[in-house]
Amino acid sequence: LKRQVRVLIGVVWVVFSLAGNGLVAKILLRPLESPYFANEVIEEKMDALVVLGGGSARTPLNELPAAGSHGDRLIRAARLYHEGKVGVLIATGQNVFQTDKSRSLASDTSQIWQDLGIPKGAIFELPEPANTAQEMAAVAALAEEHPEWKRIGVCSSAFHLNRGLKEARKHGLDPVAVPSDFRSGPVDSESTKFSTIGFLPQGGAFRNVHVALWEYLGALL
Repeated sequence: LKRQVRVLIGVVWVVFSLAGNGLVAKILLRPLESPYFANEVIEEKMDALVVLGGGSARTPLNELPAAGSHGDRLIRAARLYHEGKVGVLIATGQNVFQTDKSRSLASDTSQIWQDLGIPKGAIFELPEPANTAQEMAAVAALAEEHPEWKRIGVCSSAFHLNRGLKEARKHGLDPVAVPSDFRSGPVDSESTKFSTIGFLPQGGAFRNVHVALWEYLGALL
């Protein structure tokens, strides 16, 4: 029995270590993100840029809108607007995973943008969609109301962008890919070298393995 327990503990430790390993996370994320490395810098101008929901959070006491773990989506869009590369911004989504399901991700995103100096008149909110497919369907419907939008961009975390673009194309859109929130690290030999510290389970690696597996599962389904 003791031997079986030791074997079980060993197996659990190996699985735990792999699930929290930075190199494993990089291996899983790189195929999802690498197609969009060339889009790190956006040169062309867009009439509208939709930012998929999920980049905001709330502060604990006063519940003020704040950038969340995917908050680079919001910052990237704001930067592009201030650089004069985007005409209007589109915020989407509702909160479906956390306890407060009444919280509007679109509203929170809009408020953060306004705090960053973007006028309210340059922001459209789509609070109803609960997933990527619904978000892109709503964006396509909004685009029909604005035929002056000739070039539309889609901004999301780089690992999620492929699914967002596929859904956009299903609805007749031909969007500009605007990646953000890169997590697979720099493309160099140093970042892929094995190290003892890197093999130890780490919180960030657990999170990155989780989001990568979530994307692969989403692609299958």
